[in-house]
Amino acid sequence: MKKIILFILTIVSYFLFNFVNIKAYDSVCNGGEIYADGGKYKVCEGYVYLKPSEKKHSSHLVADVGVEYKTGKILYVGKIDGIDTFYSSGFNYYGVVYDDGPFSNKDSYSDLSINGIIDYSGKFEDNIFIDQSKGSFINFYNEVGNYLIRHYVGGKVDTVIKVVVASKKDFDLGVSSIKYNGYNIGENSVIFDEKGELAFNFSGGKYGFGKFVEITINKCEMKKSYSHTLIVKNEELSSCLKLNDSNIVSVNLYDGLGKSKKFNYSFPIVSDKLKITLENSVSKLITTSRRIVIKAKAGIGDVLDASNCLYYWSENANDKLTYKDFMSNYELSNNKGSYATNNAVILRHSEGTYYLYALAKDSSGEIAVVRSDEYILKKDESLNKATVGDFILVLSFCVCAAIPIFVYLVVRGKDTE
Repeated sequence: MKKIILFILTIVSYFLFNFVNIKAYDSVCNGGEIYADGGKYKVCEGYVYLKPSEKKHSSHLVADVGVEYKTGKILYVGKIDGIDTFYSSGFNYYGVVYDDGPFSNKDSYSDLSINGIIDYSGKFEDNIFIDQSKGSFINFYNEVGNYLIRHYVGGKVDTVIKVVVASKKDFDLGVSSIKYNGYNIGENSVIFDEKGELAFNFSGGKYGFGKFVEITINKCEMKKSYSHTLIVKNEELSSCLKLNDSNIVSVNLYDGLGKSKKFNYSFPIVSDKLKITLENSVSKLITTSRRIVIKAKAGIGDVLDASNCLYYWSENANDKLTYKDFMSNYELSNNKGSYATNNAVILRHSEGTYYLYALAKDSSGEIAVVRSDEYILKKDESLNKATVGDFILVLSFCVCAAIPIFVYLVVRGKDTE
């Protein structure tokens, strides 16, 4: 019976000790949580004490807090093989030695080993006349490997932690798949859907998923929190996509230690309907001329009717986008013409606010009409306009050039008399 009670007390003590330890490091590592392969990690900020309950006499690691001395990132993983384990890109170690006197059993110090080899030890011999208590920064450790750090009280091991410093090349995060409406991109063209979403699936996560992932879709840039999956909803996505064209997706992944890697993908999105897009190569609102590239593409299985690829410039923002109204306004416009898809149309030598209207028709008879944003044009300033100042300057040059000739002729005339 006594053996059973003793066994139960041992088990309870073990779990109680571990619970207190975990809670202690959870409170120290209070920089938030990040997802990881198989769970979550705590982000450590400030000081990570070996003995959180006795900070004054405890050696500690310094996490990335932007202080003057060099630091790196530290993540609290949890217990691995019974030892509190951290992942780090590098850490500064502060060693504390506490001498409580020659007759005390509360002396404390720590030691640190790298891959099984002792690199630092604060062990000391008691001296009745000298207080050997001290504290100092030992080193900034970023050598790749396993660090075992032990805290001693009264000559016995009281606390043990393990720190794994990862290589900069040790990056296991990746993009396992990107799907648009359930179809893998990159395999074939995907069909545009007005409610379509992009679903990202990520692999890895040994050192955690960073707090953010950077995604660029054509010219749209976004930063999002993420874990193993991420969905970019249609509200953010639709304005970024190029229909009937190649779309470029760039994914910049960060792990929990700040290491990063970029992945690039290209995939076409086709439409089952006729589409027209207008591309403006100049970002300025006010210009002396305007060049717009018109891209018209028929729906799947159809071709464009080249004789019905028309455009005109209008000062009216309210022209109706119907075939009948387009053709009526087209006949009245002074700035109009036909276009070849992916070619530019240009408006110059005009002044005012203009809008570009474009029409396309495909072999099935479907018609599309679009209107551009507003563009403000101003007249060119003549480069050949001469001012009174220009005439005076030229006349001055002529006079200056004639004086030497006049002097020469006078002198020459006297010499010949």
